[in-house]
Amino acid sequence: MQRMDKDDLADYLKVNHLEQLSVQTLFDYHSSVGEIKDYCEDLLECFKKEHIYCDEDIRYNDLCAKETEILEDMHIVLNKIIKEHQGTIKAIRRNAAERREELKAIKVKKEK
Repeated sequence: MQRMDKDDLADYLKVNHLEQLSVQTLFDYHSSVGEIKDYCEDLLECFKKEHIYCDEDIRYNDLCAKETEILEDMHIVLNKIIKEHQGTIKAIRRNAAERREELKAIKVKKEK
């Protein structure tokens, strides 16, 4: 196994840290989406129970409006989560691209 010099070690640690950050960000994103999905499914389940036991005089359109409101709220929250994580994901991609270019430049320099 080859020994790494300080620069190689620093490059390796930067790339490794970036990969860990990427994985953690995606994990947080999927975790948040999963929590929102579970919450919305609970809301919809409550809605269904309410629909089953409701009085006959409640109009179907009112119930549909409640369901639509739940789905719209879910959509709004998911969009907020996506926007929050998009900036982080873009930064990670940009940094990863920069790191790849730097590593290519280092390899070319060493080959000369």
